[in-house]
Amino acid sequence: MENSQAVEKMIALIERIESYSNGMDYTSFMQNDMAVDACVFNLSQLGELAGKIDNDYEGVNLKLVWEIIESDLPELKNELELL
Repeated sequence: MENSQAVEKMIALIERIESYSNGMDYTSFMQNDMAVDACVFNLSQLGELAGKIDNDYEGVNLKLVWEIIESDLPELKNELELL
């Protein structure tokens, strides 16, 4: 896969996560199993593309997932769109 294809896929994954979590706060996110599952799956795919999967994965920290959605993904998306 070419770098440009990976970047496009990463942006698409971020946009999916944004759509799944749109309008939620942490409490509503934490209580919505479908949104949690969708976001965790897409974050996993994003991590796989970025080559940053942790081999010692022992579960999902929902607070961390939410912080990534709120803080890290918008910045990552902006940086990817500049490429």
